[in-house]
Parts: sequence; structure tokens; C-alpha cells
Amino acid sequence: MSLRNSSTSYGWIAKLFHCSMVLSFLIMFPLGYYMTGLPLGPDMFEKIALHKSIGVIVLFLAVLRLAWRLINPTPELPIEMAWYERLGAHGVHIALYGVMFVMPLSGWAMSSAANFPLSVFGWFTLPALMEPSKEAVDFLKAFHEVMAVLILVLITLHIGAALKHHFINRDDVLKRMLTVVAVFLITSPALATDWSVKDSSKLGFIATQTGAEFEGAFKAFTSTISFDPDNLEQSHVEIIIDITSVDTQSAERDSQIVSADWFDASTHPQAIFKTIEISKGENGDYIAKASLTMRGISKEVELPFKVKIDADQAHATGELTIQRNDFGIGQGQWVATTVVGDDVRIFFDLKADKK
Repeated sequence: MSLRNSSTSYGWIAKLFHCSMVLSFLIMFPLGYYMTGLPLGPDMFEKIALHKSIGVIVLFLAVLRLAWRLINPTPELPIEMAWYERLGAHGVHIALYGVMFVMPLSGWAMSSAANFPLSVFGWFTLPALMEPSKEAVDFLKAFHEVMAVLILVLITLHIGAALKHHFINRDDVLKRMLTVVAVFLITSPALATDWSVKDSSKLGFIATQTGAEFEGAFKAFTSTISFDPDNLEQSHVEIIIDITSVDTQSAERDSQIVSADWFDASTHPQAIFKTIEISKGENGDYIAKASLTMRGISKEVELPFKVKIDADQAHATGELTIQRNDFGIGQGQWVATTVVGDDVRIFFDLKADKK
């Protein structure tokens, strides 16, 4: 990780400034709220002195952070952002920089107007910014409180925009500062990569009829795939198959498959495969524990599969064997497995592009 910013990410110095400011605000706001409710006494004055000292640190960090920003440009905003989003982003950042200066300076001025020297952790005392004035104290106190509310609003907008970029826009705006932000923000775990399945993909099955194998495929299915080998905990797959799209190269057999004796597609037009968890298997393979629903019956299955990812493209293959009678596929005389075997191998060959 570079010390300086790049066109795509913040460097460690900028992240350190960001981390320090977040930590300071997390201390300042609860402390400020707590001390205002204390009765007049030593404890109250100690908390006020701590609040003032941290405020001076915030002012010092704001100066350094602004100086670093001026000599070290920040990463560029995503090109797909609309003009009003860019305007809003710049506006909130400028306002945040402004309050980072105005808030501690108003506190310093209020302390001077109240004729209380500002000692920074007892190390040194800052000079007064103005002459003592009761009227000035009243004004600055009200102003300081308004600034506190403004900071909370700006921080809320800032966090909300970052989360929107991450979870809705799915760009890298939050990730550019994530190593620091993640320590302080309670958010959902990082999402896995979303994939869009290509039309050239195949989802099919192999069954036996009178002892001979035949192959079929489902021509229509939809998929929701989120997969990342480094983030299997957040990876998930759901495939919804249109049973009426079955094709075994035999019109007579296809009409039987969708009939009430078999899949009963008029009542149960879809089969659904939905993962429960995905884990690593042996030899670089993966295992998907999933719920498979056919003809209204759901069973838990385990599907071993392989995935090859090359940049923005992925190729996944896998196969599992089920027993058709477990799902009630084959009613009446077809329950017997003498003509149509019980074992059915379901396979897929999926090609996908990263969204």
C-alpha cells in the first residue's frame, strides 16, 4: 500500500488522517453530550478540559489533512456518476472540511470569551482569541451546538453515500478507504462478485430408459449468481428452471415429462436450486450444499463443482445424482424403475461474465 494517493485508491497517510478524524468524532460527541448533563463540579470541569483538548487535536489534524489533500490529489470519482451526484459529493466534502475548522475554532473562541484559558492536556496553553464577553459566550455556545448538529447531518450523508456506492452502485468508492472505515463502521460483510450467465450455457440431465441412457436439457432458466473464491461465506446461487422448456430431442417424451405423471408442470412449472452454503472441496473443487425443489418437494443436496475464473469471465461445471422417486417424479405405474431408472444425473456447464 502506497503512502500517497493513486487515481484509484487512497494512500496510507490519507487513510490515517481519516481514521484519526473518525476516532476523534466518536469520542467528542458522546463526551460533549455527557458533560453538558453533569452538575457543576470538578468532574464537569475535567470532562470539559478533555473535550477542549481533543478539539485542539481535531483542529491540528484538519490543518494537516487539508495540506496533504492540496499536495496529494484524491482518487477520481467513478465516471458513471451523474453531475448532481458529483456536485453533492464535492459539496459534502467541502462542508465537512469547513466544520472541521469552524467547530474547534468556535470552541476555542467560546473558552476565550468565558475567560477560561485553553490548556491542551496540561502540556501548554493556547492564547485567547478574544476578550471576555458574556454576550459572545451565549452566541458562541448556540453556534457550537448548531455546528454539532450540522456535523452529524454531514456525516450521515457521507456514510449514506458511501454505502449507496458499495451496495447499490457496486463500485469501489467505499473500498478505496475501506481498510480504515471498516474498523469504525458496522456494515454487512463484503459482498461476493455477481455474475451474468451467458446464453451459450447448458443445464441438462442424463437418465435411463429401458437400460439405455438419454440426455435432455432445459432451454430456459434464470440465475442469480454471486461467487468469489475468497469470500465463500457471502457467495450464493439460485437457479430457477422452466420445466416446460425441457428438450430431449423427442417430442413424445418431452410431452410425457411435463405431464401430471412426471413433473406435473401445469401445477409445478418450476424447479428451484438454491444454495445454503458453499465450501471448498478437494483438489481445488467446491461443494454447494443446496435445497433442490421439484414437483413441490424440497430436498437437501450436495453438488460438487469446478470454477475457472479468468479476469471478468468464469466457467463452471458440475454434476450431481438424484433419485427421481425422492421428488415424486414418476407417478402410478411409473414409480417402478424397470423402464425408467431411478437415478438421474443433473449437470451444468455455465459460462458467465462479471457484472
